[in-house]
Order: sequence, then C-alpha cells, then structure tokens
Amino acid sequence: MATKRKIISIHEKKKQGLAWGRFFYWIALLSFIGAIIYSLFFAGFLSVNQIKITGLSQLDEKNILNVINLEIGGKYLMLIEKNNLILINSSSMENSLKKKFIKIESVKMTKKFPSTLLINIKERESSLIACSNEECYLIDWRGMAYSKLDYSLPEVSENRLAILRDLSNKAVNVGEVIFTVNYLEYISKIGEKIKSEIDIEMEKGYETPSRVSADIRGTTKEGWRIFFNGNISLQKEIDMLRIVLGEKIGDKRQDLEYIDLRSENKVYYKLKQGMQEEVNKEEENVEKPAEEKKIDKKKKK
Repeated sequence: MATKRKIISIHEKKKQGLAWGRFFYWIALLSFIGAIIYSLFFAGFLSVNQIKITGLSQLDEKNILNVINLEIGGKYLMLIEKNNLILINSSSMENSLKKKFIKIESVKMTKKFPSTLLINIKERESSLIACSNEECYLIDWRGMAYSKLDYSLPEVSENRLAILRDLSNKAVNVGEVIFTVNYLEYISKIGEKIKSEIDIEMEKGYETPSRVSADIRGTTKEGWRIFFNGNISLQKEIDMLRIVLGEKIGDKRQDLEYIDLRSENKVYYKLKQGMQEEVNKEEENVEKPAEEKKIDKKKKK
C-alpha cells in the first residue's frame, strides 16, 4: 500500500508540475506578446518622425506635408497613435492627396522602417485649356479633362497653355478623355513652330467647330487668322504658309484677313479690301468684292 501511495504521489506531483509549466508558459507567451504589442504600438519605436517627399515641381511641399500630418495625426480609439508606420494606410493617404491637389496624377508611398515615410508624387502635365459652354477645363497630356480651370496654377497664371474653344458648346465631364495625344501635340506645337520658322507669333486662343473636328483656327498677333487642318502635317502647312507670305502676300501682310491651310493641295487667302484688278475708268467707282486667291501647293514644290 505504501508503494501504491508513493506512486500516486509522484503522479500527482508530475501533474502539478505540468500545470505549473503550462501556467508559466502562458505567462511567458502573453508577456512576450504584450511586449511586442507595446513595442509596436505604444513605445513610439515606429512613430513617423521623418517624411521625405520627391517629384514636386509646382506644388508646395509645405501644403503636401500639412495634408499628410492631418492624415496621420490623432489616435485610434483614443489609445494608439495614428502616425505609427505599421498602421498608416497607403491607399487612404494617396486618395487624400489626390483629392486635395488636382495637380497630382499619382502617389507612391513607401514605408522605411523604423520611422521614415517616403512619398513620391507625379504631377499632372497640363497640355491645354479647353473651353466649352462658358466653362474651361484643364487637359492633361493624355487628353483627359481632369479639373475645371484653376487660375492659381503657374502654367495658367503665366499664360503658358494654349486655349481651345469648342464652338459646338458640347458639355465636358471631368475625368473624360476628350482629345487624342496626337491632337494635343499638334495644337501645342503650332505657336512654337510658326514662331521659330517664320517669326510670326500666335495668340494663345484657338477655335474649333467641334472638338472631334480637325478644323483648328488661330489668330496671329498681327491680327490676321490662320485656319489649320489637324489631319495634315503641321510642317507641310508651315512650309506652304511661308511660300504664300513670301511670294503672294509680300508687303500686303498688314491687309491680310486670313490664310486657309485646310485643303490638302491648295491654299486660300483673303485680303481685307480684296485684290486690286485692272478696271475701266467707268468702273473705277464700282466696289469690287473681296476675292480669295488660290495657290496650287503642288506647283510650289
């Protein structure tokens, strides 16, 4: 019996030992988990203390930082700091920045442990101002109307962008792609190429009967107009413009009303008072109608 009691006692001690072992195991595990949670969320080891912003050209870095600090300021459940690197929501941050600044095309956020936030911003490249139905919109390089006109932007306030007015007054929706990339490139190069090759300055404003039309109409700073065809090579049109001005218009340029380059093989031009013709004396007081002179482009090559 003594032996049996001894065996039971030993067995009970083993059971008690296992129970205490489990108890200390769970205490150690919970302590370890608690230490990790404390280190990650309460000790401040992962609190963001440095924000690096790259890619800015026109936007003010201070304004960007204000939005970021507002996004990561405060606490969750009045306990955990929002500026913890682990808890920062990249998608939410990116959406907040794009919503606040229409100039931002994309945002890429990278977390660099333990406490640095890297923000790379790509600004929209505005290519044109499109106006229709008394509203004007900024058009990016892809042809998308991404915002109503913002006069605070440098490219707008400094008058760097061409303006295209749609005479059809068709409504424009923000987020809608309304021009092709080639169409935008064509319009943006008109003023630059005519200035560099013929030394004539164009006004920034252009017109079109419809934004799906290749018919583009501009005005020179001398006051006469040029009609372009976006389906014809701009270089070819400029070459013909040079010929017409040099060989046909000459010193009558101050009387020029327009030059029409929209036809593939002909150029039309019109003088304000029309071209003088030989007339009989009896007809000297007869008012002559304005005439359009045509030049066969092929003959000029």
